[in-house]
Amino acid sequence: MTGMDALSESAEMMIKNINQLAADEKRVRTSDLSTKTELKPATVTEMIQRLGEIGLVDYQPYHGVHLTKQGQHVADVIEHRFNILQRFLTEILGVEKEEADEVACRMEHILTRDVENRLSNFL
Repeated sequence: MTGMDALSESAEMMIKNINQLAADEKRVRTSDLSTKTELKPATVTEMIQRLGEIGLVDYQPYHGVHLTKQGQHVADVIEHRFNILQRFLTEILGVEKEEADEVACRMEHILTRDVENRLSNFL
């Protein structure tokens, strides 16, 4: 797998959405991803196929998609970044939760490992 730094924001968001929709390790339907992301089904399928080529998802047409072990690791890193950013924004800066969630979601994709570590240590 390529490093997380090589993933686009849209690829990271797709992984995050797959992780959020997955329940009991069942496969996520592309139609559910299309609805959640407000993307056309063909666009979702194309993105999932690209994520499959780099080993982050296992996609089977008509049977849905699930994260591989590597894909789950990426989802966990994204979630950790979101959580520390959201905590920093709400607890330290006093930003309202709704705004903090929106800002943290945008920032999680550009956060460097060094800044992530520094924020974690600070909190």
